[in-house]
This record gives sequence, structure tokens and C-alpha cells, in this order.
Amino acid sequence: MSKPFNLPALRGKLGLEQAQMAERMGLEIGDYLELEATPAKVQRLHATLAHMASLDVAIERGEPKLASTTVREKIMAWHRLHTSGTPA
Repeated sequence: MSKPFNLPALRGKLGLEQAQMAERMGLEIGDYLELEATPAKVQRLHATLAHMASLDVAIERGEPKLASTTVREKIMAWHRLHTSGTPA
């Protein structure tokens, strides 16, 4: 079984309040608070929204390391694919 996604850790890394993270993920604050309180309820969609929020914050602040590791790895893989000359 996989480890639950740690929303509070990512939110802390980004320096966001719970309401700010909820807004960036497109969630109502109550729904977001429930996810933080019950990590087992975090679904793949929630994790994807959190990753995208981290990318948004990283771009806005000009700090690439704020993007989640998952996002950075996917961007690097895309970059390698894009620059290899292989048609998509």
C-alpha cells in the first residue's frame, strides 16, 4: 500500500495558509481541511491539484525548487523528450 500524500508538508514548503492552498487547488476550505486531517482520503486528483499548485507557486516566485519533486521530475522528463528530436 502506498504512503498517503502529505498535503501539510507540501503546503508548508510553499509557505501557504490552508485557505490559500485550498483556493489554489480549487477546493472549498472545509474539503481541504478534511483532506489534511484524514490523509487516507487524499485521492490521485487531489495530489495532482497539489502538484500543480506547487508549480504555480514556483513560477510565481521564480523558485523552481518550490515545485514538488514529482513535478520537477516530470518537467525534466518532458524536456529530455522534447529536446531529443523525437516527434511527440
